[in-house]
Amino acid sequence: AADVRRLKRRIDALAAAEEEEDEAKPVSTFVALSALGWTAFVRSKGLSAGDDTYLIYLADLRARMDPPVSDGYLGNCSRGCLATANAGDLLGERGLLRAARAVRASVAEMEAAPLAGTERWIERVMRLPFSRLANVAASPRFRVYEAADFGFGRPARVELVSMNNDGEMVLVGGRNDGEVQLSVSLDPARMDEFKAHVLGIH
Repeated sequence: AADVRRLKRRIDALAAAEEEEDEAKPVSTFVALSALGWTAFVRSKGLSAGDDTYLIYLADLRARMDPPVSDGYLGNCSRGCLATANAGDLLGERGLLRAARAVRASVAEMEAAPLAGTERWIERVMRLPFSRLANVAASPRFRVYEAADFGFGRPARVELVSMNNDGEMVLVGGRNDGEVQLSVSLDPARMDEFKAHVLGIH
């Protein structure tokens, strides 16, 4: 929890240094951790400054529909979202802020028109270069340690085993209150660089 707070303060400080007025809304835990994971992905992959890079994730639309989906609905109600940035912008000193802004912009786009582009989403994603594509699954709001208590007590560790093999991050609520667990599936040769960026961001 303390690490997440420090990460958010870091993004706020980068925004303040640029004297930007568009950062009034506090950065969310999802945006902050997605930005951190995305910048680490770009560094570990060795992407060049001229490459575009992409981050995809799914958004829950139930409360965003008009009218909202009822509590009794059973089924999927989500859509894919895409954030885009130049790798060079994410590699620089302010890369974390640039990534956070790109993720935040994609969230705002989804909130403005929840169903826009859903009919061609798969087609759009399949045209992207997978070597420059990272994706985020789940959400810090998913309380997996509570959901996985089947009467034997809270588990010591919960992991999503069906992950892409080179560029997926899974965010779920941690074992203790206020914590977030970030799991990563990445080419083992690139994992040390990824880990060094994540742990060194403070």
